[in-house]
Amino acid sequence: MKLKEPFLRKHIFIVLLFLTSSVYLAKSQEGWKLIKNGNGILVYTKKHNESHIKMVKTIMYLHTSLSSVVTLIDDTPNHLNWVYANKTSKVLKRIDKSTTVCYGQTDLPWPVSDRDFIALVHISQDSITKEVDIISESKPDYIKETEDYIRLKNFRAVWRLTPEIEGLVRVEYELYIDPGGNIPTWLINMTIAKGPYKTMRNMQMEILLYKYKNATIPYISEYSGHNSKELSTEMDNK
Repeated sequence: MKLKEPFLRKHIFIVLLFLTSSVYLAKSQEGWKLIKNGNGILVYTKKHNESHIKMVKTIMYLHTSLSSVVTLIDDTPNHLNWVYANKTSKVLKRIDKSTTVCYGQTDLPWPVSDRDFIALVHISQDSITKEVDIISESKPDYIKETEDYIRLKNFRAVWRLTPEIEGLVRVEYELYIDPGGNIPTWLINMTIAKGPYKTMRNMQMEILLYKYKNATIPYISEYSGHNSKELSTEMDNK
């Protein structure tokens, strides 16, 4: 079967975008150090201004919709199927359609004690660029601590979803977390990239499930034009 020229141009461009994105992104992350590049996932670390524990950021591209990714992330009880080391997650309170208070537990390898956390999660979207931010911040005193878990008291996680060309979504996950307890800082920094990388890798598979792949959210607008505010500009200038 002979393929039509517009079809070929579209898919050749997608391939070229993926080939150039890793190189461009690796050069454009000011202050961030690239430490891993595999399976379409870039992993960076960066020194924190107020802590010896590093921040970590992962970036990848998915051929999906904004609603699909938001639905997956907002499906809190299902986090145990794809979020690294997640033992259980539940919504304690839904404040409004885009804001929740969530509780979770992590299953960490011996001899490290398991952790639990409470997070205030808020979803917002830029009305012009359609970029979506999902910000989680620790609320450690929301419910009483238990003896079985060490409460995470200081963390912040940001999912940033940017619509790109040809139905691609740039998925960025930035995390700072102080696990507390007696874990040496050097050990935390040495292993800090493992969890976010595995989470992104699992997301690549989980997003293909029917309930996410075909999801729509009334308050999330999809971008129908050419947005690629980072990659496309760079490619045009080459």
